[in-house]
Amino acid sequence: MDISSIIPTFNEEQEIAPTLNSIRESASALGLSHEIIVVDNGSNDLTIEIAKELADLVVLEPTKTIGGMRNTGASFAKGAVLVFNDADVRLTQEWVKKFDSCFRDYLSQAIVVGGALIVPDTRNLIHKYWFKPLLRNKESKGVNYVGTGNMIVRKDLFIENKGFDERLVTGEDYDFCVRMKKNGAIILYDVDLKAIHAGYPIDVKGFFRREFWHGKGDFQTIDTILSSKTALFSIMFILINMFFLIFLALGKYYTSGCVFLVFSLLLLYFSLYKVPSRIGFYGRVFHVGLSFLYLWARGLSFLGNIKVPR
Repeated sequence: MDISSIIPTFNEEQEIAPTLNSIRESASALGLSHEIIVVDNGSNDLTIEIAKELADLVVLEPTKTIGGMRNTGASFAKGAVLVFNDADVRLTQEWVKKFDSCFRDYLSQAIVVGGALIVPDTRNLIHKYWFKPLLRNKESKGVNYVGTGNMIVRKDLFIENKGFDERLVTGEDYDFCVRMKKNGAIILYDVDLKAIHAGYPIDVKGFFRREFWHGKGDFQTIDTILSSKTALFSIMFILINMFFLIFLALGKYYTSGCVFLVFSLLLLYFSLYKVPSRIGFYGRVFHVGLSFLYLWARGLSFLGNIKVPR
């Protein structure tokens, strides 16, 4: 077997069929032997039924983390190359062409390859002024890790490096790439491996929930906190916000004004650091507003990791 595509799912009845069909069509166009493995986390909609019709294997793992689900899929995989996708990621013709030209390189080198997750709708302001500029920024300066929404790695390398850390609720892709890099592998981001990510949030509520979830990966241990610039910056930003509110409530308007100036400058700095590209005045204003939500979501995500005793 040449390729094993592994897709974790949970209540994805709206997205899973287009995703699996795109994978099947892409693999068939490559002319390589392939299989599709779906690992479900306990869906209570039609996800499992749809997956059984379109995938080669469906495995039920209702209690594992997403990293554990991907490890389960890899344990069943027969392919020499593992292709990790999310349930809302659809491969494109560009992905097929690039994979076809580089397949032998994937087999011969110690690399972890990630592809672009392009936005499906640039008319949406969050897509236009947050995710699309982030993608351009990633293309221009390279990456330290690649995400599992569109990741390629040799199975033997995956096994040698013990796969994903199943203890991690999120951030398992970053941890995996760090370990792979320490063991001599190359982390490669290839913009030509294009896939459409249908799951980007389309409203503020979805944006906040997404970043709160992803931020949990930075607050799982002291080491992950200290190694994450975003975690440290978001904590500092929230503390400054709190000081502003405290001084304002105490009637210390001059001090609160100074603090407000500080957190405004920090917010602008973060926005420019996140997306240094030109996105216009109104685009920048919108991005600064989203940066505010992003930092609060990331900073508060440690709450999701607090163990409350019964």
